Amino acid sequence: MIVADLLHQHIFPDFRLVAGNEGLTREITAISVIDAPDMASWLKGGEFLFGTGYIFKDSQSALSLFFHEVAGRGIAAMGLKLDRYHAKFPETLLQEANELKIPVFEIPFHYRWSDIIHEIQSRLYHQDQERLGQSRYAPPLLWSSDWDSKRLISTLATEIQKEILVEIHTLQMKYGFAPDGSPIESDRFNEVKTAFAVREIELPRKGNIYISLEEKEVQEWKLWTANYSLKTETPITLTLILSKEENHPSLRDERLVLRAISLLRSEALELALASNQLSAKRERFLENLCLGSYQNQDMAAQRAKNLGVSIPFPCQVFGVATMDRITLPLWMPPYENRYALGNFWVVIESSKKLEQDAETLHEIARDNHLWIALGSVAEDFPNIQRSYEETKKALYWIRDFKPRPGLYRFSDLALHALLGRLSRMPESEGLWKRFWMPLKTIDSSRRAIPLEEVLNSLILCDFNAKKSADLLHIHYNTARNYLREIEELLRVDLNNRLHRLALSLAHQIEIAKSKES
Repeated sequence: MIVADLLHQHIFPDFRLVAGNEGLTREITAISVIDAPDMASWLKGGEFLFGTGYIFKDSQSALSLFFHEVAGRGIAAMGLKLDRYHAKFPETLLQEANELKIPVFEIPFHYRWSDIIHEIQSRLYHQDQERLGQSRYAPPLLWSSDWDSKRLISTLATEIQKEILVEIHTLQMKYGFAPDGSPIESDRFNEVKTAFAVREIELPRKGNIYISLEEKEVQEWKLWTANYSLKTETPITLTLILSKEENHPSLRDERLVLRAISLLRSEALELALASNQLSAKRERFLENLCLGSYQNQDMAAQRAKNLGVSIPFPCQVFGVATMDRITLPLWMPPYENRYALGNFWVVIESSKKLEQDAETLHEIARDNHLWIALGSVAEDFPNIQRSYEETKKALYWIRDFKPRPGLYRFSDLALHALLGRLSRMPESEGLWKRFWMPLKTIDSSRRAIPLEEVLNSLILCDFNAKKSADLLHIHYNTARNYLREIEELLRVDLNNRLHRLALSLAHQIEIAKSKES
């Protein structure tokens, strides 16, 4: 195994070579974690050394000296995970690595040491077994280093003896192969794809893959094509040109095509990620800030500078979530320092800017049925984690309590916590029976919408009858009739501020009761 093997697509493709690129043919014979400053005494040569550099966290010169010593013992390469204890490699280390032709890698933050050890050690073991003629290990063709999408489609076209056309839309890639594995000319590709379809038959889809058959007129003769379309974040279309005697692909051919699309999708995702590498690194940096992964402020500041990220202190973290608690909001926050985490957006922005935008954000949340949760002010890098944790707690509360859409601050949670415990207070039962129970017991069969649902929407719309009617999809006059019935039934005046407060509290008690039941 040589050092270049580390960068293969299915080993560690996201390791970043930072120095010593002329030494990629050095042979790796062992692997070891950097665990002591004097470990050079126990090396035999050919090792791939890696670690976080913790033992050198107080001195970059000590790290450079360590590299000089282990390089003298003939190591194959060295890797370091940055952002834990070192923001960058010492320049003297990189210079010596280039001179000695010893590769040095930046290891991505997410790797576990056990994963790296297992992957390399297993390959070294099978390599030794092969030398002894005892190995039963044969890596599949599709995991080999020279596999790519075009080789896959060329091999598939030869295997099933049919022309195949492929489009990967997000990457603007179009290519095809003939039954002998040779590339199809672009004229032939366009001729088939743009030909008039005399007949189209839709077939049951396979997962996310839509399948259809088309009979097409190409020049003066007709042919059938089987079209497989993957409609996800990486749209892919694969067209199989059937033989003259076929109007439907065989089961074997279809299985091979579906497998090929799965592999095409994997490569398309990797290529898309590589093309947006800097953006991905910035998002990962912001996420690590929120998770508190950086050991000190200077290291975080250096990393931000290297990535061109500006954190405006004092700042705040806020999150944006949909009311369905499942999908990512379609509204994208118009701030530079943002990233998507599962089903909500996370943003780090100047507290002054957020104070100016608070009313606008509240209106956006209300109009788009969103919840926005705002953490407290962070004066420096270490306190960003606290602001983020407060944002998460606020979102958890909001999702559980289900208030109307809008902007909510973590500092307001004391009142919300009180409201959450409202149903357990001795007076709550009497309040609920007086201002809510009649809505549940009245016969609503003669009404298109139950009165309880009408009052729910009215409270959700902050007692705005017009907005409530729009939310219920009924005419405003109909809504007003319902509201008069509610006033008569509950003996309240909806224009009375105290009555509105009582109804709102009863509504919260009803929510709590429904959860407890």
